[in-house]
Amino acid sequence: MPMYYFAYGSNMLRQRLVARIGHSKHLGHARLADHRLTFHKRSNDGSGKCTVVNCSDSDTGSSVWGVLFELSARQKSILGHYEGTGYEEREIVITHGQNAVNAFTYVSLQDWTDSSSLPYSWYKSLVLAGAVQSGLPQTYIADIERVSSTQDSDGERISLHNALIDDSGYGHLIS
Repeated sequence: MPMYYFAYGSNMLRQRLVARIGHSKHLGHARLADHRLTFHKRSNDGSGKCTVVNCSDSDTGSSVWGVLFELSARQKSILGHYEGTGYEEREIVITHGQNAVNAFTYVSLQDWTDSSSLPYSWYKSLVLAGAVQSGLPQTYIADIERVSSTQDSDGERISLHNALIDDSGYGHLIS
């Protein structure tokens, strides 16, 4: 039985996911209803990473767009290692085309969520490149573009991630 993974952060960029777990089947964009995207997952590197949060009653109708991938058990295990500390795997139901699909994703643990966290510019660019590559709605892409970010002081990490974005054909999105 296939395992479906819903990527909504930097793993939306196919080249990023391939670099981590090898080739997987890309099934196209999908939507997680009644959630919103934030960059408030506190990372070990001091920056903010993506997570999804359930919407309050006043926010009902918000959605998180992302990409659906089919993974093997081995790939899922490797991905769990990359997602690391502070995330938990969660079973969700997403909309893919006209179909409801059971998938898994990673969501920040409450203790690892900090609303003052900002993503590094390279991380925001990875997320943005994945959103553009996957053809997510333009209004959703514009929301990602408006997210504030900060500069990473680790030049090697910046170069590594910016090279991946550039090699993927989205160098114009590097901020």
